[in-house]
Amino acid sequence: MMTLLPGHGVDLPWAGRSLRFGMTLDAVRGGVEPHADLRDAFVCGSGWAKEFAAGGLRVCVFADEAGALSGVSATRAPDDTAHMPVGLHDIDLFGWPVGEVLDALRDTGRRVRATRTSAWVDGDLHLDWARHATFVGHLCLYALR
Repeated sequence: MMTLLPGHGVDLPWAGRSLRFGMTLDAVRGGVEPHADLRDAFVCGSGWAKEFAAGGLRVCVFADEAGALSGVSATRAPDDTAHMPVGLHDIDLFGWPVGEVLDALRDTGRRVRATRTSAWVDGDLHLDWARHATFVGHLCLYALR
């Protein structure tokens, strides 16, 4: 399971491995490798961006202009029903229908602003889904500035 830690980063699915906002690229490498291969990615305006595969997800990590880790995103393949859970408050954000996920987040006291295809949660977590999709397909947790 990958666990989102708003304001801090994420705990990775590998025992004792985590990524904290503000980390350098070398520190991120130390958290991810040897469990997964980091590959170059593109995120507009980032100092650097890398991605790796884990449990049916594509995970992207990216930095601000100063080179400090500032965001972590995860994308689930649309046809992949088996995926690693991505949790926030014990809610698998990819594992339940969108409406249920949003209601569960509200029940935990989170501020949720939703449209037809996306939602902002407390201003630092963004969830996306296709127009007629049942499940969240992409999420991104940002470091608050």
